[in-house]
Amino acid sequence: MTIPVPEAVGAVLDLIALLCVLVGAFLCVAASIGLLRFPDLLSRMHAATKPQVLGVLLVVLAVALTMRSIPVLTMAALVAVFQLLTAPVASQMLSRAAVRTAQVDLGRVDGDPVNPAHPPTPKKRRKDKDAPKIPAPKEAGLKETEPKDAPPVSQRETPEPDPSGDR
Repeated sequence: MTIPVPEAVGAVLDLIALLCVLVGAFLCVAASIGLLRFPDLLSRMHAATKPQVLGVLLVVLAVALTMRSIPVLTMAALVAVFQLLTAPVASQMLSRAAVRTAQVDLGRVDGDPVNPAHPPTPKKRRKDKDAPKIPAPKEAGLKETEPKDAPPVSQRETPEPDPSGDR
Protein backbone atom coordinates (compact mmCIF):
# COMPACT_ATOMS: atom_id res chain seq x y z
CA MET A 1 0.00 0.00 0.00
CA THR A 2 1.74 3.10 -1.28
CA ILE A 3 1.06 6.48 0.27
CA PRO A 4 -0.17 8.82 -2.49
CA VAL A 5 1.71 12.11 -2.83
CA PRO A 6 1.62 14.79 -5.53
CA GLU A 7 4.37 14.63 -8.14
CA ALA A 8 6.11 17.82 -6.95
CA VAL A 9 6.12 16.61 -3.33
CA GLY A 10 7.46 13.25 -4.51
CA ALA A 11 10.36 14.98 -6.28
CA VAL A 12 11.21 16.95 -3.13
CA LEU A 13 11.02 13.78 -1.02
CA ASP A 14 13.33 12.01 -3.47
CA LEU A 15 15.81 14.91 -3.24
CA ILE A 16 15.69 14.78 0.58
CA ALA A 17 16.20 10.99 0.41
CA LEU A 18 19.23 11.49 -1.85
CA LEU A 19 20.75 13.93 0.66
CA CYS A 20 20.02 11.53 3.52
CA VAL A 21 21.77 8.67 1.70
CA LEU A 22 24.82 10.83 0.92
CA VAL A 23 25.17 12.17 4.47
CA GLY A 24 24.46 8.73 5.98
CA ALA A 25 27.04 7.07 3.76
CA PHE A 26 29.59 9.76 4.64
CA LEU A 27 28.97 9.22 8.36
CA CYS A 28 29.31 5.44 8.03
CA VAL A 29 32.60 5.86 6.13
CA ALA A 30 33.80 8.36 8.75
CA ALA A 31 32.96 5.83 11.48
CA SER A 32 34.96 3.10 9.74
CA ILE A 33 37.93 5.43 9.24
CA GLY A 34 37.70 6.37 12.93
CA LEU A 35 37.89 2.70 13.88
CA LEU A 36 41.13 2.42 11.95
CA ARG A 37 42.72 5.73 12.91
CA PHE A 38 41.86 6.37 16.57
CA PRO A 39 44.56 5.29 19.02
CA ASP A 40 42.70 3.82 21.98
CA LEU A 41 39.70 1.64 22.70
CA LEU A 42 37.38 4.31 24.06
CA SER A 43 37.92 6.59 21.05
CA ARG A 44 37.24 3.67 18.74
CA MET A 45 34.07 2.79 20.63
CA HIS A 46 32.93 6.39 20.19
CA ALA A 47 33.61 6.21 16.45
CA ALA A 48 31.81 2.90 16.17
CA THR A 49 28.58 4.15 17.69
CA LYS A 50 27.98 7.88 17.30
CA PRO A 51 28.42 8.56 13.57
CA GLN A 52 27.57 5.01 12.56
CA VAL A 53 24.16 5.05 14.28
CA LEU A 54 23.27 8.42 12.78
CA GLY A 55 24.47 7.25 9.36
CA VAL A 56 22.33 4.12 9.46
CA LEU A 57 19.32 6.12 10.64
CA LEU A 58 19.73 8.55 7.75
CA VAL A 59 19.94 5.71 5.23
CA VAL A 60 16.83 4.08 6.73
CA LEU A 61 15.04 7.44 6.56
CA ALA A 62 16.03 7.74 2.90
CA VAL A 63 14.60 4.29 2.15
CA ALA A 64 11.35 5.18 3.93
CA LEU A 65 11.08 8.49 2.02
CA THR A 66 11.72 6.80 -1.32
CA MET A 67 9.41 3.78 -0.92
CA ARG A 68 6.48 5.63 0.74
CA SER A 69 4.59 2.54 1.84
CA ILE A 70 3.20 1.51 5.24
CA PRO A 71 5.10 -1.84 5.51
CA VAL A 72 8.39 -0.13 4.61
CA LEU A 73 7.74 2.67 7.13
CA THR A 74 6.98 0.08 9.80
CA MET A 75 10.14 -1.88 9.05
CA ALA A 76 12.22 1.33 8.96
CA ALA A 77 10.84 2.37 12.34
CA LEU A 78 11.75 -1.04 13.80
CA VAL A 79 15.26 -0.88 12.37
CA ALA A 80 15.72 2.63 13.78
CA VAL A 81 14.47 1.66 17.25
CA PHE A 82 16.66 -1.46 17.45
CA GLN A 83 19.68 0.45 16.13
CA LEU A 84 19.19 3.12 18.80
CA LEU A 85 18.76 0.50 21.53
CA THR A 86 21.53 -1.95 20.70
CA ALA A 87 24.57 -0.06 19.39
CA PRO A 88 25.03 2.42 22.29
CA VAL A 89 24.33 -0.25 24.91
CA ALA A 90 26.81 -2.68 23.33
CA SER A 91 29.44 0.07 23.14
CA GLN A 92 28.90 1.01 26.79
CA MET A 93 29.18 -2.60 27.91
CA LEU A 94 32.38 -3.17 25.93
CA SER A 95 33.89 0.03 27.33
CA ARG A 96 32.90 -0.95 30.84
CA ALA A 97 34.49 -4.38 30.42
CA ALA A 98 37.67 -2.74 29.11
CA VAL A 99 37.85 -0.47 32.16
CA ARG A 100 37.22 -3.36 34.54
CA THR A 101 39.98 -5.46 32.99
CA ALA A 102 42.42 -2.51 32.98
CA GLN A 103 42.67 -2.41 29.19
CA VAL A 104 42.16 1.36 29.26
CA ASP A 105 44.41 4.03 30.74
CA LEU A 106 42.00 6.31 32.56
CA GLY A 107 44.61 9.04 32.92
CA ARG A 108 43.24 11.87 34.99
CA VAL A 109 39.94 10.24 35.93
CA ASP A 110 39.47 10.52 39.69
CA GLY A 111 38.14 7.39 41.36
CA ASP A 112 36.66 4.32 39.78
CA PRO A 113 34.14 5.25 37.04
CA VAL A 114 32.80 1.70 36.87
CA ASN A 115 32.27 1.21 40.59
CA PRO A 116 31.78 4.61 42.23
CA ALA A 117 31.43 3.01 45.67
CA HIS A 118 35.22 2.74 45.82
CA PRO A 119 36.88 5.89 47.15
CA PRO A 120 39.09 7.85 44.76
CA THR A 121 42.78 7.09 44.73
CA PRO A 122 44.74 9.87 46.42
CA LYS A 123 46.84 11.94 44.03
CA LYS A 124 49.70 12.44 46.47
CA ARG A 125 50.64 11.00 49.81
CA ARG A 126 48.99 12.51 52.82
CA LYS A 127 50.84 12.91 56.05
CA ASP A 128 47.79 12.97 58.26
CA LYS A 129 46.26 9.98 60.01
CA ASP A 130 43.06 10.16 57.99
CA ALA A 131 44.73 9.06 54.76
CA PRO A 132 43.04 5.97 53.37
CA LYS A 133 45.11 2.85 53.79
CA ILE A 134 45.13 0.45 50.87
CA PRO A 135 45.52 -3.04 52.31
CA ALA A 136 48.02 -5.50 50.92
CA PRO A 137 46.49 -8.57 49.26
CA LYS A 138 47.15 -10.76 52.30
CA GLU A 139 45.64 -8.18 54.68
CA ALA A 140 42.55 -7.92 52.50
CA GLY A 141 42.06 -11.69 52.66
CA LEU A 142 43.10 -12.28 49.05
CA LYS A 143 45.16 -15.29 48.07
CA GLU A 144 48.27 -15.07 45.98
CA THR A 145 47.54 -16.48 42.56
CA GLU A 146 51.09 -17.19 41.44
CA PRO A 147 54.22 -18.30 43.26
CA LYS A 148 56.84 -15.60 43.75
CA ASP A 149 59.38 -17.38 41.55
CA ALA A 150 56.97 -17.80 38.57
CA PRO A 151 58.23 -16.36 35.26
CA PRO A 152 56.32 -13.46 33.68
CA VAL A 153 53.31 -14.41 31.58
CA SER A 154 55.10 -13.40 28.36
CA GLN A 155 57.93 -15.88 29.04
CA ARG A 156 55.85 -18.91 29.97
CA GLU A 157 55.75 -21.94 27.74
CA THR A 158 52.42 -22.72 26.16
CA PRO A 159 51.37 -26.38 26.04
CA GLU A 160 51.09 -27.99 22.63
CA PRO A 161 47.49 -28.58 21.51
CA ASP A 162 46.24 -32.14 21.59
CA PRO A 163 46.10 -33.39 17.96
CA SER A 164 43.16 -35.69 18.70
CA GLY A 165 41.01 -32.73 19.71
CA ASP A 166 40.19 -34.26 23.14
CA ARG A 167 40.64 -32.19 26.22
